[in-house]
Amino acid sequence: MVAAPWNRIAIELFPGIVKLGFVGVSASGPRTTCESTHGLCLANIHCDVLKWASDGPRFRQDAKIALELAEHLCARRTGLVDSDEPTGILTHHVDLDEPSWQFLARFADYIGQHCAPEWVHPRTVFDLSQNGIDVA
Repeated sequence: MVAAPWNRIAIELFPGIVKLGFVGVSASGPRTTCESTHGLCLANIHCDVLKWASDGPRFRQDAKIALELAEHLCARRTGLVDSDEPTGILTHHVDLDEPSWQFLARFADYIGQHCAPEWVHPRTVFDLSQNGIDVA
């Protein structure tokens, strides 16, 4: 799987990425179809928990993150984007500050207690089992 720098990648690079043996790409924004593009499965991020300032990354605030997640979920349910694409959250785990970690802990706890959402394994998201790739 390739996670593009700054979550941006030109589609013209996809054939070369496939030749290198990659099966998936993650960039920014909703995908429009569940069909593979040049043989790559696309599963993007829809929310970044950090804002990037000149003095370094900082937590963006609960309300802004919740709004972005809700917008993607709404677009999925109304058919504006691919309804099968999981809602992706970009964490930059190496760069997280304490408020970011606290938010993610609260968010994971909330998701775990709610009956509707579910965590999806990368093997499922990127259909890795069909590509003969074992992800432990």
